Amino acid sequence: MPLLTDGQIVVFKNNKEFDYNTSNIKYIVQNGINISDSDLNNVLSQQWNPYLKHNVKLENKEQTIWFKIPIKSNSQNAVDFLEIKEPLVNFVQVWIVKNGVVIKRFEKTGDHLSFFSRPIEYANFVFPFKEIQLNEYEVVVATDKRHTTKTIPLYFYSESEFTSQVQLINLLKGFLLGLVSILFFYNFYLAVIAKKSVYTWYSIYLFFILIYFFLDMGLLFQFIYPNYPNYNDLLRVGIISISIVPFAFFFNRFLEFSKHKPSFVLLNNTMVFLFSVTFVFGMYQSISGDFKSQEFWIGIYGIISPIMLIVFLIESIYFSIKKIQFSNFTTISISIFVVMTIVFLMHEKRILTDNVFTNNVINTGISAEIILMTFAIAYRFNMYRKEAELLAKEKNEMQQQLFTSVIKFNEQEMQRLSNILHDSVGARISAIRLNMEHIGEEENAISRNSKMQTLTLEVSKVADEIRSFSHQLSPLLLQKNGIIKSIYDLVKSVNNANKIQIQFESLGSMNTLSFQYELMIYNIVQELIQNMIKHANATEGIIQIILEQNIISLFVEDNGIGFVENEIKDGLGFLQIKKIVSLAKGNIAIHASPNKGCTVSIEINPNNSF
Repeated sequence: MPLLTDGQIVVFKNNKEFDYNTSNIKYIVQNGINISDSDLNNVLSQQWNPYLKHNVKLENKEQTIWFKIPIKSNSQNAVDFLEIKEPLVNFVQVWIVKNGVVIKRFEKTGDHLSFFSRPIEYANFVFPFKEIQLNEYEVVVATDKRHTTKTIPLYFYSESEFTSQVQLINLLKGFLLGLVSILFFYNFYLAVIAKKSVYTWYSIYLFFILIYFFLDMGLLFQFIYPNYPNYNDLLRVGIISISIVPFAFFFNRFLEFSKHKPSFVLLNNTMVFLFSVTFVFGMYQSISGDFKSQEFWIGIYGIISPIMLIVFLIESIYFSIKKIQFSNFTTISISIFVVMTIVFLMHEKRILTDNVFTNNVINTGISAEIILMTFAIAYRFNMYRKEAELLAKEKNEMQQQLFTSVIKFNEQEMQRLSNILHDSVGARISAIRLNMEHIGEEENAISRNSKMQTLTLEVSKVADEIRSFSHQLSPLLLQKNGIIKSIYDLVKSVNNANKIQIQFESLGSMNTLSFQYELMIYNIVQELIQNMIKHANATEGIIQIILEQNIISLFVEDNGIGFVENEIKDGLGFLQIKKIVSLAKGNIAIHASPNKGCTVSIEINPNNSF
């Protein structure tokens, strides 16, 4: 792009730029900020300088800049409106002059005055010339350019051209605001349904960007606070500056720095803290409305923000080299914004010329960045959603397998109990009934009483055995008593049978689990107790269970005959137990040796499944 020393005024007529060498546009600089009719009379009598666009340095001075622009207006080449296409001009006033005589004056206006001071209630400054019937006249424009480098573009329009331009600009503004609004609501929707802070922070960032666009277009001043012009400079600089804070928090979470590179989180949070302190202090100093204070802090933000962006870019490039997921998106996005910021600063310093691109470079950069990042966020969300669906499917399948295994355990236990009831309890009850049928035939009262006592004792034993069986009917007891009480009752019933003595201990901060886990643990304990009695011929055993928020630990030990570890038989039930523990994503360790007993240790995280 060509270099340009300075040029604060550009003049167009029906979108065609004036030839400054032949158009006889003149200017004069007046020290101090003085814009009034008396000041106009004073400058009209002075010597004006020809304005050639490249020969004047005008910005950032405590001066009033006056321009005098010759206009020829007739039916074929009408000039009906003057539009200053910049809503953020401190003060501006316009006069129509013919041979040194004021034909028409417009009241002083600007974004440091009430919005209603404008001749037409429009975001930009529009001055209607339609009623002026003169063929040739001069338009005198006085502007206040304190502490700003923004170009003032003057556009002279016919009525038809002005109408078409207004429609086009409104369409572009509506498109841009609509686009950012859609992206904001989309990210907000993701934040609500996903409940992830990464989407929340980007939604906050987009909200700030949306407010900035409204401010930059002058729409908030027009519709929200038309009588409070002092908000304009403060809000516009404040919103675009503070937007880097939610972006930094989003950036940390989007690339998962805490997982891959925690030192980056510390660095970025430190920068955010320092920037926030500077921002708060700067806003406090600027709220007085002092131009110099605002200019100083705007300059500070103009240094800190690009530094933060460059740091973010370096971090993103580092992650791209490491092939961290999604880092390519952030690298491209931040690169675009850094380039646009550099172009903006070069334009502000008058190194680059005024054109459609340089005049809208920040908005263009922001738009490109948020479109790309929203695409990346949508891609990331969709990928994670598919992964979540796949995990949910695998989890359901695992649960189904686990339930199948537990049900198989229950079926085996019910079959065992059924056999015992049939072979033991049933036979004993039949014998009791047979003895009771013949007891009436006994003539000796003493003998009859003795047999009755024997039968009563036998009935009591059968009742105890049935009660023992009832404690092993796990689902109903578990739902009623919970896992700890149920295992305690089970161990007590086994100890009462005097076949084995088992010591039971429970530790931990929790007493209950989800029913699925309680059923699984209970069935495993049942199976291990049966191994002690039926296969190990143990006389003593220990059962210890630890229940914490993130761990279930089960330890079972006996003094039985043991076995060779690599010769575990399916009949012992260990293969089924191993399968259940594996499905629950737990760990199991079995240690045994002949004549030295057996120990079983199981650990399961209850948060892994169900």
